[in-house]
Parts: sequence; structure tokens; C-alpha cells
Amino acid sequence: MAKKLTQNVYSYKQYRLTECSKFLYEVSLYKIWKDRSESIDSQFYASKVPLKVKEATFVKMKDYTLAKFVTWLGAPADYLKNNFKLITDEGNRRKRKPRTKTN
Repeated sequence: MAKKLTQNVYSYKQYRLTECSKFLYEVSLYKIWKDRSESIDSQFYASKVPLKVKEATFVKMKDYTLAKFVTWLGAPADYLKNNFKLITDEGNRRKRKPRTKTN
């Protein structure tokens, strides 16, 4: 069985980021009605510098509302180590207990 690879997770305020080679963002677009919502599209973007963006933008239409959410997913390791706190380290992650069968 292949070994699962885990990444270190860093935290600062509401952000939880993983190590990447560039700054990684996800932009999601939703269509929201009174009784339901649909995901229209989602795209990933990479940048060499951190971007200043609003997390959510709402546009009211006649029958529905369009919502755009920008999620910050990752950043380079040198940026994270200077500004963020390490939450999970690969070395001290909790291990799963093995299943034991009893008949």
C-alpha cells in the first residue's frame, strides 16, 4: 500500500494554508436563489506575490444573486515560516489505530 503524503498546515487568523511553490488561490462562482444555490464555476490561480482581494462579492440580479468567493489555499514556505504558525507537522501527526477483528 502506498504511503499517504501529508503537507504541513500553517495558520494565521482565519487562513489555513499549505506549502506551495507560488501563492495559490481558488475563485468560485455561485448562483443563489431563494430556495437553492448552484456552483457555476471554480478556477485556480497562481501568483508570485500575495494578492489583496475581497473574500466575497455579491451581485443582486432580478431573480437570483451571483456570489464570488476567493479562497487562499497555499503560499511559499519562506513566506509561511515568517508570518504563520505551524499547526500540523508531518512528524507528529496522530496515527490511525489498526483494526482488530475478533470472531
